[in-house]
Amino acid sequence: MMTGDNLGALEVKKGWYGWAIAKLKEQLPSDVPIVVQLEGGYAPENGRLFLDSLLEGLNGAPSTDFSWPEDKLQRNKQRANDR
Repeated sequence: MMTGDNLGALEVKKGWYGWAIAKLKEQLPSDVPIVVQLEGGYAPENGRLFLDSLLEGLNGAPSTDFSWPEDKLQRNKQRANDR
């Protein structure tokens, strides 16, 4: 679990970024380009882990290769809505 988001207090696993990109790629036609912008806010030492996962998703790993349980997604959505 990676923490350090001082503004949103969200907690994500390394695989979230890869899962999110892979899910997006599964929904889009293959010729649609994807542009990624990573925001700041997380502890700097976590950046490499996020980037590794994101690149796996961009390089074609299926969303099922990443661990991101639905209950975590719902919890983070709720936290964001509560703010």
